Amino acid sequence: MTAFWGDESWRDVAYRKRQGLFEEILGKTRNEDMAVAYRKRLREVAGFEYVPEPLPMKNSKGAVVYYLYFASQNETGYKVAKGVLDKYREGGADSAWHVQDRMDRGNVESGFRMLQGQLWVS
Repeated sequence: MTAFWGDESWRDVAYRKRQGLFEEILGKTRNEDMAVAYRKRLREVAGFEYVPEPLPMKNSKGAVVYYLYFASQNETGYKVAKGVLDKYREGGADSAWHVQDRMDRGNVESGFRMLQGQLWVS
């Protein structure tokens, strides 16, 4: 995770201290919190001007498997990518089907994709 995030600060987002019965305990935050923080990091640390809300990719049971991000310096690329992401977001079950179909074949792709200077992260 450190290599993906770029430093150890991901731990501050992923884990929060809370008061237990006798002492403070370290608990995991929600995956959505990590998704929001990573989007913010793409903007503020990586310097991408255009970063639409990521698309949560779900399996057939509705559980989020990963988030698909798009980041770019190009406004036109942003508009096109946002349109694609919004179309899948509105599709609900259809977008989940696509992820499950890929998972069933055992070839879920993850990582970074650079296409003409624009970043897709899954």
